[in-house]
Parts: sequence; C-alpha cells; structure tokens
Amino acid sequence: LQGLDPTLQESTTTIQPFFYGLSISSIYDNGSLIDAKVLDLTDDDFAGMMAEGIANLTALSLGASYPTLPAVPHLITAAFKNLVGVCLETEYSIPAAEAAKAYLANPEAFAVAAPAAATKAEEKSEKSESENSESEDMGMGLFGF
Repeated sequence: LQGLDPTLQESTTTIQPFFYGLSISSIYDNGSLIDAKVLDLTDDDFAGMMAEGIANLTALSLGASYPTLPAVPHLITAAFKNLVGVCLETEYSIPAAEAAKAYLANPEAFAVAAPAAATKAEEKSEKSESENSESEDMGMGLFGF
C-alpha cells in the first residue's frame, strides 16, 4: 500500500471494528429458570435486604420473648418504660423518672412550650371536621338505602 494516494489507502483498508458478546436473558440453575435481573443487584440492595432480615429477626425474637443481639435495645427500652411506670405508681423515685413525675404533677407548665403548634392543630381539626360533616351525608343510610 505504500506509494498509493492516502485517500485510496483509506478506501482500500476499510476495516470496521466489531464486537461479539453475550447478553444474558435468564439463568438456569438446578431446574429453576431465574430472570437475569438478579444479576443487577447493587450493594444498596444487599444492605436493604440485610436490614429487612435483621428487622424480621428482631420482631420474631421480641414476639417469642427470646433475647437476641438485635432485640437488646428494644428490651432495654421496654424495661426502662416499665421501671418509670413503677416509679410513677409508687413513692420510689429514680433520677430518670423525675421528668415524667414533673409532667404529671403540672402538665400546664409543659404546654407553654408550644402554644402556636396547638392552635394550628386545632384549626386543622376544625377544618377536617367541617369537611367530614359535609361529606358524611351522601343521601344514603348505613346500608345504602
């Protein structure tokens, strides 16, 4: 090809690149046909599946009253709630239960902290009650008569 015109050289050497590959559409394993989407899982997907499994394990162990490591924080919280409840019903006192005793002794002192939020909540409840009263009577009784 030496000595030929460069434009002629380009036209005679028109080698086009090509690509061969496989695209997996499904997977066959031990008699089961699995969709190829299982190969597209990310680390976040695996972390989510692990978190869901741990949550299920925690719920199962709490329901069966069987202590496991993931259930320990929930068990401690429940024990603390029971301890505060006992302190509120009896004369026994611990420093952690003092806030609850103070709240029960004078709830108005804690209501001062959020008066604006309470008025907004009242307005929303009044608005929803008026909407509910308008939509309650649709011309039908309890069984549609």
